[in-house]
Amino acid sequence: MPKFTSLCLLFCLCCGPAAALAEPTKLLFSYIEHPQVGIVTDLLKSSYQSLGIELEFVKVAAERERIMAVNGELDGIAVRLSSMAPMLDNMRMVKVPLLKVQVRLVCRLGIECDNGLLDHTGIQIAVPQGSRMAADIVKKNQLKALWFTSNQQILDMLEMGRIDYGLTAYIDNRDFPFDASRLQLAEVSIHNEAAYHFLHKRHARLMHQVELALRRELAKPSSTN
Repeated sequence: MPKFTSLCLLFCLCCGPAAALAEPTKLLFSYIEHPQVGIVTDLLKSSYQSLGIELEFVKVAAERERIMAVNGELDGIAVRLSSMAPMLDNMRMVKVPLLKVQVRLVCRLGIECDNGLLDHTGIQIAVPQGSRMAADIVKKNQLKALWFTSNQQILDMLEMGRIDYGLTAYIDNRDFPFDASRLQLAEVSIHNEAAYHFLHKRHARLMHQVELALRRELAKPSSTN
């Protein structure tokens, strides 16, 4: 074997694995539109920046996000509920809860406002688009959903008396934006669930570093907690 060829082969054998294991410097994450999603993207930017990694975010619809995850078009997903993990093929959940989400029943004034109302099959109820938890409650209880673009739109419609009931999904460590003189809020939450960050399995070697970086950021006073 010629000397030059031998040197090239030796170089490839020595340097190839190291190059393959090189850490990425930029990652593409998806997110679904939600009033609080900026909390998470800011947290992720700070956490990954500490690891020397730049992030790019793309807004997608929920079903499109799942397809992109399957096809390997994403390096990760900004945040999804833990119950979504089995449906996000090729994605691995970073086991640090970023948000704790609650679904609550909100009612207009002058009527009964109790979770037991959800047992009345066929009741009409406003639901925020993009809230899988709220959508699951509607399906389970065979309710008639009136879809709205946001929690705030539902609260506005309730205050004006145009609808009777609404399901709202919100982060439980932040004040719920409603006026008790204009609305009623059921005392007990209907559903509680934590939301997590997901990384594509090709970045599995980063999982531990990302987990530590997220915990450091969350421990700061200005974090989501």
